[in-house]
Amino acid sequence: MAQDTRSAQTLNLIINDGHNSPENRVQACVRQGEYYINKSGRGLKDLDSASVSLKHGEQLSKDFNLHTTDGELLFLEALIYKQKGSREEGNRINNLAVGYLRKKPGSDFLGRALLEKGDYLNIDDGDDQLKEKIALLNEALPCFQGTGYVRTRAGLWKSLGDLYGINRVDPKSMALALEAYQRSMDTYFSYGYKNIQDIYIEMAGIYRDLRNDKEGLHYCLMAIQTAERARDSSATMCQIYNAAGMQYYQLLDYTNAKKYWLAALKLSEKLNDKSGIFNITVNLYVCYRHTKEYGKLKHLLDQVHSMFPKNDLENQYVTGVAYLGYYNEIKDPVNGKKYCLQMIKLISSANESILRHMGQETYATISDYYASVHDFNNAYKYWALAYSMMVRFDNKLSNIAHAFHAHFMIDTASHNLPSAILYLNRYTNFRDSIYTVSKAEQQANLQVMYDIKEKEYELADSRQKIQMLIQNQQLQQANLKQAVLIRNITIGFTIIVIVVSLLLYRMVVLYRKGIRKIAKTNSLLEKLVSEKEWLLREIHHRVKNNLHTVICLLESQAAYLEKDALKAIDDSRHRIYAMSLIHQKLYENEDVKTIDMNDFVTALVHYLKDSYNLKHDITFDLNIAPVLIDTSIAIPIGLIINEAVTNSIKYAFEKNDRGQITVKLYEQQEKIVVIVADNGVGIDMDLVNNPMPSMGLRLIRGLCGDIGGTVSFGNNGGTEITLICNRVLVVDEVINMEELLNNIPDAIEN
Repeated sequence: MAQDTRSAQTLNLIINDGHNSPENRVQACVRQGEYYINKSGRGLKDLDSASVSLKHGEQLSKDFNLHTTDGELLFLEALIYKQKGSREEGNRINNLAVGYLRKKPGSDFLGRALLEKGDYLNIDDGDDQLKEKIALLNEALPCFQGTGYVRTRAGLWKSLGDLYGINRVDPKSMALALEAYQRSMDTYFSYGYKNIQDIYIEMAGIYRDLRNDKEGLHYCLMAIQTAERARDSSATMCQIYNAAGMQYYQLLDYTNAKKYWLAALKLSEKLNDKSGIFNITVNLYVCYRHTKEYGKLKHLLDQVHSMFPKNDLENQYVTGVAYLGYYNEIKDPVNGKKYCLQMIKLISSANESILRHMGQETYATISDYYASVHDFNNAYKYWALAYSMMVRFDNKLSNIAHAFHAHFMIDTASHNLPSAILYLNRYTNFRDSIYTVSKAEQQANLQVMYDIKEKEYELADSRQKIQMLIQNQQLQQANLKQAVLIRNITIGFTIIVIVVSLLLYRMVVLYRKGIRKIAKTNSLLEKLVSEKEWLLREIHHRVKNNLHTVICLLESQAAYLEKDALKAIDDSRHRIYAMSLIHQKLYENEDVKTIDMNDFVTALVHYLKDSYNLKHDITFDLNIAPVLIDTSIAIPIGLIINEAVTNSIKYAFEKNDRGQITVKLYEQQEKIVVIVADNGVGIDMDLVNNPMPSMGLRLIRGLCGDIGGTVSFGNNGGTEITLICNRVLVVDEVINMEELLNNIPDAIEN
């Protein structure tokens, strides 16, 4: 009967997923409907949701022609109708469900549907419905096999015992009831459940009716013991005390009977159980009559009579008989007559149920009244009616003994001595058969066993408490050890934190010291770099001056030379100037490693123009990109441009021609491209291809090879010289800081 562990949302995903098989989707509809029906705190909205799920399942079954879950769907639908108050429709649909589910024997749904069908039967309407309900429960039992249904099986056996036990006249039915109760006990014990006081008390009642007082008292005491151990304070505890009182009353032990009935009455009043109060009061009334405690009897009658409505039929019978018996006992026929006539009128129209429960006691009390007023004809008449009720409904030894004693009293009052002696002997024999010395010993032994058991339980409680104290002490010791461990861990962690903090502090001190050292080193390096740059500028300045000195010497020497020697001196002077111009630009710039080619080439061309005293005959078209080039590349490029421009000035144009010299320099990807062109007569290609070219061509090719470049010559409307070389950037020197720091003198650190 447990709810499906999957949520309704998860089941909904299965239902609406068309990739799942139709069988799985319909089964999910069943589980979802069952979930809403069995949901904790279920309301009308949940029942409506269950109906939607079941309708969806029915539609899927119809669409895919599936009928494997028709019984489950109908069973759940019947539950919904029942819970909404439509019992007739619920019963009809549940019967249909049983028909479908019987085709799948052993199904737990079949067992549940059979139990549900039994709930619709009214066993008070006759033996046929009782037999049918018993048959349904027996059919349902095999459906609940496996470990998951242990408690269900135990409950079913208990229910079967209750049904069999209704017929307390048939020994066979009572034997079946005892067997069912025994199976229920064994099933409960199989999974450790021991609070079965309700079964014990039912078995005690059956043994009492079978006149087995030993077993009846045994199970009464077992029920009391189990219930008190479980601290049961429910209506079941009232039933147990009441049954124990009846058992002791049947054994004519009125003291213990009153003890348990008073305990039952006190608990019923606490629970405000009016039905229980009424039944227990009736029993106490009978007991007080036998013990002749008339004051308590009258007080009890008045108290109970005020609690229940006067128009209640059961109240009229019970209180009428009780008051009539009371007045019979105190020999007050005047007040008793009213109740006698009232009871005769009531019993004359009593139905079967009233006769079963109240017939014997009513007729016997009326008989006692007529005996007290010496109307012996009516006394014998109503005694005979009482005896017939006893034989018909409740043929117990104690009742027979009481009946024989009542006949003996009538015989004595009417002076019918032979009959009196006969019934006295019968009464004595039955009384002795009920309560012999051996039974008294058995009762005493059972009571002793009960007391011993109570002591054992008390001792077990004490041991359990001692064990709990030991466990608490062990737990405290474990907590103490844990506290010590935590303390030690805390101390250790604190020490580690302190050590780490000291290490971090030392690292910070060393770090700050290193920072100061690096700052001093940077200052020193900046100073060294500044000195290096100053020295480089000074070197370039001195080289430029020296080259100018060489130029001046060459100019002085040229005054004494002619023709080829003078030409060689002029060419050398221009070349040296190109080199000195590089050093001049480096000296003037902040950066002493690279040179701006736009500035350098422009200055070089202007120098050559002025050197050859050119005015308007030759014009220059300069297109020089502002490219920064390393000095190792700039000097060869400057010399090549010097040679090319000088050759164009000297040889490209006739004396009266107006020419143009174009100088281009630009950057192409990682290459430097230099073009020197003129529109003169053009270079002789034979001269270019001659293995022994002129000095200028050899110089151009040699310088080009030094810088890893290529040079080409063209003659297309003039001479065109193209130089392509790699652009080499300045690579800073890698400084080993660790070596540098280690080599810094200690004086710097201080």
